[in-house]
Amino acid sequence: MRNKILIVLGTILLVSLLLFGAFALPIALPLCSVIGLIYGIYAKDKSFIIWSAIALFIGLLSVLYTLGLISSM
Repeated sequence: MRNKILIVLGTILLVSLLLFGAFALPIALPLCSVIGLIYGIYAKDKSFIIWSAIALFIGLLSVLYTLGLISSM
């Protein structure tokens, strides 16, 4: 099951990178990390929860950075 989740997360990131370019991180990274957190909580996988939480934090920082850049234009 873990491999399938990782394949789905990789596919989401790749498709968003192809569609959105530079805006892929603020869009896809929080989405993938929330999916990873849900799977980690469901499967009780501590390493998946930790790395998904770190990715969620980075994703939220990138969202704030992107919104700051857009508002300063």
